[in-house]
Amino acid sequence: EKLGLALAGGDGPTMTMMEEAGAAFGSSFKARRFLPLSQNKIYCVGWDKLGSRLATGANDHTACVWRVKETGEAIREGILKGHKASVDQLRWDPSNANTVATIAGDKSVRLWDVRSQTCVAEVAGTSRNLNLAWQPGGQTIAVGDAGDVVSFIDVRTFKVGSKLARKGREVNEVSWDGSGALFFLATGAGVVEVLSYETMETVNRLKAHTGGIVSLAVDPTGKHFATGGTDAIISLWDMEDMSCVSSFSKFDSPVRTLGFSHCGRFVAYASEEKVVSFVDVSDNSRCVV
Repeated sequence: EKLGLALAGGDGPTMTMMEEAGAAFGSSFKARRFLPLSQNKIYCVGWDKLGSRLATGANDHTACVWRVKETGEAIREGILKGHKASVDQLRWDPSNANTVATIAGDKSVRLWDVRSQTCVAEVAGTSRNLNLAWQPGGQTIAVGDAGDVVSFIDVRTFKVGSKLARKGREVNEVSWDGSGALFFLATGAGVVEVLSYETMETVNRLKAHTGGIVSLAVDPTGKHFATGGTDAIISLWDMEDMSCVSSFSKFDSPVRTLGFSHCGRFVAYASEEKVVSFVDVSDNSRCVV
């Protein structure tokens, strides 16, 4: 089974290549549309640390792992089975290209060895999990749930070591900075709460959007982070001085997802309008596909 470079689509199972995206950035990128992989909706996608494998999570309770060739073609390596509900989000271990974590509607967090396609650890939750992040060194996983509680899982024991409760304060996305010293909470109040990971005390509060923040991503190089909000705006922030250096607004609906390229030069973002935009953060040039 084969697919192209993928973006998750909420309308159905079709995996779509980025049509003519490379034209804006001077590359030879070619786009293709593939037939549906199955009768299942793809809810999440993610690349491993090497950029050679892609994982996809779907509403059929499974995640698939694909080996991606330099041509953009991919061959399925295996299926990760065990969840009892849709796989809503996944993240690869930043320190190990053979390990991926998933969260699903069954309230569980699972850790997988993709070589053997087995679940090597599991934590059962009490509320539906919504977001997932790895500490840069790979020692800890943070999981945010529908009760606005963030649980920190020690990967060595796969037990919850501590929790951060934000009752009544909507938490939509979480992430560490590149050093692992700071922890970010994207909130429904339009504020990014910046915490010291060691003490969990607030060191900064950044008013980023007039509406709630629904997406947040950290540049792999550590220079920037980006936020997307219900106000249909994407904000780019300088990590060092915590100032907003740029913003983009081309949509009429909330920015549901965004992510940086591995080099930190490009940000891809999407809303509910069935288009994906790419911004070169070095000069703010933009392409829509």
